[in-house]
Amino acid sequence: MCPEHNARRPMPSRLILFDIDGTLLSTRGLGREAIDRAVREVYGIADSFRDICLAGRTDIQIVHEALRRASVPEDRIRDGLPNVLARHAEILDALFRERGPGYLMPGFPALLDRLAEDPSWGIGLLTGNARLGARIKLASLGLWSRFAFGAFGDDHEDRNALPAVALRRARETLGAQVTPAACTVVGDTTRDIACARAGGMRAAAVATGWDTYETLRASRPDHLFRSFADTEDALRRLGALTPPIPREEP
Repeated sequence: MCPEHNARRPMPSRLILFDIDGTLLSTRGLGREAIDRAVREVYGIADSFRDICLAGRTDIQIVHEALRRASVPEDRIRDGLPNVLARHAEILDALFRERGPGYLMPGFPALLDRLAEDPSWGIGLLTGNARLGARIKLASLGLWSRFAFGAFGDDHEDRNALPAVALRRARETLGAQVTPAACTVVGDTTRDIACARAGGMRAAAVATGWDTYETLRASRPDHLFRSFADTEDALRRLGALTPPIPREEP
């Protein structure tokens, strides 16, 4: 995160909020391995995420579902959750050091570079990843400092509650007084589209991750991309989604 962003740039008039896995990058399966190992260490339950889809969901929601399925009492889930999230980040960092990081999706970091050139955009995260895990994933590929603020998977179990968190963080970090209609959520799953809709925001879907192009299209996002490989085309289309709010001259 780059909080000093506030002192260097004009106040943005629109926000673009990126999902991480499948949108910005892939961990090559190491994220799933890390959370599985963390749950095994803290709760003593192996292979807890078998047949559970992780895509488009918050880390808290995923852990709760796995442990409830294993009949772990709610108070034990609650008490151990902070340790799981901390160990997940530590294990993930160790896996990246041992096996190498993941890889960036097509068009990154070029798209972020071009967005950063336009001061009307506030660039943030809206992700199901807990903050510690998000930082490890993004920092491993040099992206953590590209984002001024974020809403994370340990802010709320329900992903659809995260748009409001993102707006609050944008106000706190950037001073941005932006309405939901001036925000775009970018993600690779139908859950990202539903999250944007729940928050009154625009949805831009990209078929580089979990859901196919056809599946995403059926959910009718405001814009649909096969990838962001063509940076200029992506920038033009994203800009058309949420035009900057005109400012009155002093």
